[in-house]
Amino acid sequence: MIDVHIYGFLKKKFDPNASLGDDLIIKLKHRDGLLLQELFADLKLSQEECGDCFIDGKVVKRDQNPVIEENSRVAIFSEGMYLLCGGQHLKGHGFITRSAPKDYDYFHLSNR
Repeated sequence: MIDVHIYGFLKKKFDPNASLGDDLIIKLKHRDGLLLQELFADLKLSQEECGDCFIDGKVVKRDQNPVIEENSRVAIFSEGMYLLCGGQHLKGHGFITRSAPKDYDYFHLSNR
């Protein structure tokens, strides 16, 4: 199995009644050789919708395509959500390469 944790506005794609504070975990059967981009496709997520991703606690750029191992925990954040605290460190190492637009409305779901 793979546990996929969905964060931010992406939750609305899977549960229209989800609030931003709710946990949304999708359990998927593992396939040998499953790649991150295949997981996005299985979940019907485009690469552009996804922001930061983690596999077993390690940051993965969304355009990378690592193999996801059995019993992995994958976290997918919506585009526009950026790491706090350690995020500044990661930004300095090139993992976060762009910011959300200054007029991006984080508080109103009507944008989605």
